[in-house]
Amino acid sequence: MLIDRTSEIVAHFIGAFETALDGSRFRSEIDGFRHRQTQDPSFDDQSSQTVAARAPYALDGYAAGLSPLWLTPDAPAPLAVSGHHPLQLPFLKAKAELVVDDAQDFPFFEPAKQSAGGFTVSSPMPGSVAFVSQQTNYLIDHDFFGDIDAGSFIAPDILDQQLETLWQAAQPMMPGTSGNPLTLILEGSTMGETFAENYLESASAAEAMGGQVSFLSGPAIGEITVNGADQDAMPDLDNLLPTYLQAKNDAAQAEDAMAADSFLTPTGNAGTAAAFFDVEAGHSVIAGGNMEINETVIVAQHVDAPVIAVMGDMVAISAIAQVNVIHDYNSGATNISPMNTSINAAMFASQHSVTSDAAPTAAFPVNVTAIVTRVDADLISVNWIHQYNYMSDHDTAQITFSGEDSFLDFGDNVLFNQVSLLEFAQGYDLIIVGGNMYDMSLIFQTNILFDDDAVHVAGAGPYSASMGDNLAYNMALIQSNSIDSYIEMDSVFAQAGADLAAGARVLSDDVQNHEVFDGHAPLNILYISGDLINVSAIEQTNIIGDADQVAFEVEALLAGSDSIPTTTTGSNAAVNMATIQNYGADSTIMVGGEVYDDLLLYQAELIDTDAQPLGATPLASEAVVFLAEDMIDPDLGDTGMVSQSPDITSSDVDMMGSIVT
Repeated sequence: MLIDRTSEIVAHFIGAFETALDGSRFRSEIDGFRHRQTQDPSFDDQSSQTVAARAPYALDGYAAGLSPLWLTPDAPAPLAVSGHHPLQLPFLKAKAELVVDDAQDFPFFEPAKQSAGGFTVSSPMPGSVAFVSQQTNYLIDHDFFGDIDAGSFIAPDILDQQLETLWQAAQPMMPGTSGNPLTLILEGSTMGETFAENYLESASAAEAMGGQVSFLSGPAIGEITVNGADQDAMPDLDNLLPTYLQAKNDAAQAEDAMAADSFLTPTGNAGTAAAFFDVEAGHSVIAGGNMEINETVIVAQHVDAPVIAVMGDMVAISAIAQVNVIHDYNSGATNISPMNTSINAAMFASQHSVTSDAAPTAAFPVNVTAIVTRVDADLISVNWIHQYNYMSDHDTAQITFSGEDSFLDFGDNVLFNQVSLLEFAQGYDLIIVGGNMYDMSLIFQTNILFDDDAVHVAGAGPYSASMGDNLAYNMALIQSNSIDSYIEMDSVFAQAGADLAAGARVLSDDVQNHEVFDGHAPLNILYISGDLINVSAIEQTNIIGDADQVAFEVEALLAGSDSIPTTTTGSNAAVNMATIQNYGADSTIMVGGEVYDDLLLYQAELIDTDAQPLGATPLASEAVVFLAEDMIDPDLGDTGMVSQSPDITSSDVDMMGSIVT
């Protein structure tokens, strides 16, 4: 309601009066709560203490080298892993010189740096680099469920022995570095032949064991090779995953899509929790569905130049070795799952380097004859990656209960290793190597999958048992974004190498005026008195032991549900993925010694599903893996089955890392 100005003033006065009256009325109460101000505190004089500060250490100068690097001892593992040896890298003593004519005025540098041959100026120098990574995952997941006293089951320890026997039997068919890849270089110019012989020996061993083997070298290797045959494209991992893992991935993607649309369900957190514990209709037992993944990506640009003069030998090797071993002997229920899948996929790709169309940079302000960088030692660039996954998931379950719906998950384990490297180094116009040059890209991949399952079904009724459908997948890519060519050593560069080895600081004009440089000046030159070593080595190993034993009464399960019971004891996946991408310039390499340049591709697979418990197997005698006679516990009797209860106090026993509804 609107009022006139006079009435508004009166109303305001009345309000102010009432406020003042209320303040007077409650003053006594307010004073009672009013904080009494305290006096400013006084502090005594603080005691002081003299602290002696010393810095007796001074920073060292620039060091281009690497100190000796010692690797830690191997971590304990149930299976033997290739031994690692100390990686010793020498100190590097580098010196860079910029030589100019005395007659030229170079005001940027102090006269004190002038020498008889001109001015000496420090410039950046390349250093040795070593990246060594060992990643190891070790998982024991032995689950026991139900009244296992009433059944007869094989103890997990025996199954682990069978897994180790399979690993040892497969050793001869797996070529590897046997530790430090730099030890291969000690063999010098013969290392190329040694590499090829090692691959041939492994191929012979694999064939003797009944495996499928493909060994190719040089021009016989196509761009893409899958299981020994040329292909147009690399296989898609998503389409090759076992059925159970594919369905799991599809469900996860659908869940992520729903989460992106709505952060919470309409029923809030309670609805989200209910959806998490919800299970499909029927009874489902998952004892497999395990996955191991090793992934490495190396993108490197090593020290490079369009012209390289090597006084000694030249060794260039790009090698891929892939091995898959699957042992899958199943008993009991009918296995209606798809067959096991083994994929060895390799790709070698090369293309010319990209040449810049930019205009040449401006000339030096003086007549520079050469920029020489000296490394008086070996120049080493090493990437050494070793990834190792070990999983033992032998589950034992005897299911006797009845109900409407249930979901028992004893498997679904995932082990994952990943390395990603991006490296860059300097580029030069000319590299002169006093020793040998080694350029190696090596990939070794191995999958060992042991999936001997036993599913016993009591009673009559429909059921579904999937005991196979395992995947062993190796994918390797070696790509070179430059193409090198080899020619005999030119006398001009041979003399330049001899002069630099003798300590010369100035190169003859014949080097500057050589036709390969097409008048380019000044030349940025790197001299290495020792060897130039570029190595990228990746070794990946997956070992999965998933021998499951499941027994259930189908009539009891069908009594409370209209859906047929399902059991998945297979559907495991062992995946190795490795990529090496080398960038650089198209180089003309002049070699004073011998040249070994080759591509090597070794692919082997051994899938055994017909082995009998006492060794009736197509494998050689040393490869019998399922209950070899000397591995059977004499107390088990003729059945080879364990009748006593498992030791649930053991650290290897996982009493249900599962969901039961």
